[in-house]
Amino acid sequence: MKRSICFSLCALLLCTMGLSASAQSPVLNIAIEENVIAPLSADDGRYQYALKALSEKYPGIEIRLESLPVMDGQQLLLEGKYDIALLRNPDAQRLKEAGAALPLSDHEGIAAALKDWPDKVIFPADDGKVYALPHWARPMLCRVVLPKLLKELALDLPEKWSWEDLFSIAPRLKEYNSQNSTAYRLLAAEGSLPYFLIQMAAAQQQPERSVIEALFSGRKALKEADLIAGLPDEQAKPLFEIALSNMSDESCYLPVPLYAQDGPGSELSTFSLVASPASQMKEASLDFIAAYAQPEALRASQSFDQSGIYPKGLEGGSELNKRAIRGSFRRIDRELLSGLSLAYWDYESGSLSLTQAVDVVLSQLSKGK
Repeated sequence: MKRSICFSLCALLLCTMGLSASAQSPVLNIAIEENVIAPLSADDGRYQYALKALSEKYPGIEIRLESLPVMDGQQLLLEGKYDIALLRNPDAQRLKEAGAALPLSDHEGIAAALKDWPDKVIFPADDGKVYALPHWARPMLCRVVLPKLLKELALDLPEKWSWEDLFSIAPRLKEYNSQNSTAYRLLAAEGSLPYFLIQMAAAQQQPERSVIEALFSGRKALKEADLIAGLPDEQAKPLFEIALSNMSDESCYLPVPLYAQDGPGSELSTFSLVASPASQMKEASLDFIAAYAQPEALRASQSFDQSGIYPKGLEGGSELNKRAIRGSFRRIDRELLSGLSLAYWDYESGSLSLTQAVDVVLSQLSKGK
C-alpha cells in the first residue's frame, strides 16, 4: 500500500513538473556588441514588427536582449548560449568555415527579402550563401565639424574632391587662425592611420608615383604645421573628420576625399545579425531574422532614415548616404594595409625618405594585385 501511495505521489510530481515546464514561455536570447550606433532596441518599430510576427507563430515567446562588452563572435555563436548575435562587420567566410553560423539564405522568408536589398550590403561566403543580415549599414563620410568656419573660409570644393584639395586648405586656415587668434586644425586624426591608405588597400591599384608622393608629403606637412587634431580640445577643433555617417543632419557631411578619381571612397561598416548553429531555437531565430529583414519592418523603424539600407520600393535616407554606399568598399587586404601603414609612419618619423617610402608602397601594391 505504501509503495502504491509513493508511486502515485511520484507520478503526480512528475506530471506537475511536466506541466510547469510546458507552461514556460520559449525564450530567444540575442547578444549585442556594446557601442553599437542605434542598436537593436525593444523600443524600435522594426524590433516590434519582428516580435509581433514571431509571436504569431510562437505564442508567448520572449526575447531577451543583452549588451556585451567585447565579444569573440565566433566563439559566442559556437557556444550556443545566445541564439542570435549582433556583430560588427562579421566575416561571413570565416564564420562559415568554422561552422559558427547558420546559412540565412536557406530560409525562404530571408531569401525572398534579400532579393530587394542592395548588393553592397549583402556579403555571401564562397558558397554563395548569406550568413549575416545587416541591422544597418553605413559608409564613412567626411563630417564638417565646424560648418560656420567652413562658410567663413568660402571654399570652392568640387563634388569629387581629392585629398590634395583638402591639404590645399591649410594656408587659408593658418591665415584665419592668425587673424582671429584661433587654433583650429584642418583634420581630426583618422584613427591609427591616414584614411587614404585604407582606400589604397581596398583598391589594390598602383597609382602614379607622383600621387603617392603628394599624399604622403601633404599629410606630413599638416602634421608638422600642427593642423592634425589630437585629443579633444574645444580651442583646437578640427574643421573636418572622417567619420561613420549619421544622417540626422546631412548638411554636416561631405563625400570622403578621393586619392584617385576612379578610386574607392567610403568604407562600408555594418552591424549584422548572425544565427548560432548551436542554438536550441534555430527555427525561431531564423523566423525572427526573416521578419526583421522585411521592408515593412524597416519602414516601421524610427531610425529608418539613418539605417543606410534601402530595399527596392522604399524611400528614405539622404542621397549622399545612398550614393556613398553605392560607391563604397568592404573587403580590405589587412596585410597590405599594414605594409602601407608602416611605410607612411616610417616616412613621417624620418626613418624613410619620401622616395624610399614610395618605393615600399609601390612594391606592396604590386604584391597585393
